[in-house]
Parts: sequence; C-alpha cells; structure tokens
Amino acid sequence: MLLLLLSEGALARIIYSKGTGNWTATGTWAGGVVPVSGDTVVIQTPHSVSVTGNLYSNSTYMFLVILGKLDLTNNGKMSFNATSNIIIETGGQLLGNNNADQISIGTGSPEYNGSLNSITGPSYIN
Repeated sequence: MLLLLLSEGALARIIYSKGTGNWTATGTWAGGVVPVSGDTVVIQTPHSVSVTGNLYSNSTYMFLVILGKLDLTNNGKMSFNATSNIIIETGGQLLGNNNADQISIGTGSPEYNGSLNSITGPSYIN
C-alpha cells in the first residue's frame, strides 16, 4: 500500500508556462510537456495561454494557478473533477467573451462562462 501511494505522488508535477502560446503546444510549457491530470499548473506573468476547443474531462484533477492570463475567448472549454481548484492571483486574468468559453469543475453547470466577462484576480474557482 505504501509503495502505491509513493508512486502516485511521484507522478504529480508542477508545470510552469515559459511563454505565451496555446495550452496544447509543448513550446508553451517549461520542460516541453503539456499538463496532464494530477499536475499543478502555473501560468506565469506576463504569459497568456490560450485554450481552443475542449480540454480534459470531469475525471481530470488539476490545480491551476493563474498569475498571467488564461484565454478562453476562442470557444475554449476546460473540464475538471470536483476536487480541482483554480486560483486567479492578483493581476492574473481569466478571459472569456461568450457562453461557449467555459470552465466546469465536477458534473454540474459550468462554474465560469464567458458571458460573465473576464475575471481579474484575486479570485477562486472551485
């Protein structure tokens, strides 16, 4: 049992943005790896990371910290499980401009959609 817990903990990573770009592009992230379930993701200042299309599912755990910008304005959608969290730090921004831009945590209605306009931190989504 202990070995299983240690091996699961060893898979958790902290992924930092290294520049402005698309979420799914390896060049956007330090180490050249796109975030996966279980990661802690930090979008650094002044980076703007854009999401187009649907990413992840309601079984994906992620802890996301936004210091720069997360841009969903091109119909970006992100889904995470109910234990996931998103922190928008002071000066960080979550950008959206219509109902198609969404973040869902768990199985209910989206916690954020772009019709709410952009959010500038400090703010918290869970």
